[in-house]
Amino acid sequence: MALSDILKKIVQEAETEAKEILTKAEAAAVAEKQQIVAEANEKITELEARKESLISELQKKAVHMAERENKLALMMGQQSVVEKTLSALYTHLSELSDDAYGAILKNLCSGLSGGKMILHAPKNRLAITQKYAPTGAEVKDSADIKAGFIAEIGNVRIDNSFKSLLFSEHKDALVQAIAQHYSFVS
Repeated sequence: MALSDILKKIVQEAETEAKEILTKAEAAAVAEKQQIVAEANEKITELEARKESLISELQKKAVHMAERENKLALMMGQQSVVEKTLSALYTHLSELSDDAYGAILKNLCSGLSGGKMILHAPKNRLAITQKYAPTGAEVKDSADIKAGFIAEIGNVRIDNSFKSLLFSEHKDALVQAIAQHYSFVS
């Protein structure tokens, strides 16, 4: 065998071996590429599932916030109706005839007793207040009161002004009645 034949054989073997290495490398590259694509697809699927979960959570939160805003708007509407109704009732009570006003005073004064008593009343209602005041009570003008009276019995002060009775003492009962009337109670 001549040197040229030996060289040809070595070159052929090297080419064959290089082709095998290249084929194996290409196959490995294809397998690695497929694995990378599969991992990327898996990550994409995970991210899409997470995205859907986040969208669902955001939708639930948005619904919850909208419900809270609706409740707040309803409560503000209720409060407005209650305040307007109480104001109208207060105005109506303040403008009652002497007979109707006197009937209310008679009821309010019936529970009063004790020693020295002073009733603070509106200037325009001094006479009717004196008429229904407990015996011996002194009735004085008070610019702070539009209707009703404030009783002072010793060191005790009883606020029977219509404003106090409506907007403080009996407000909860009135709010409940108004809410039921306007179907606010759920």
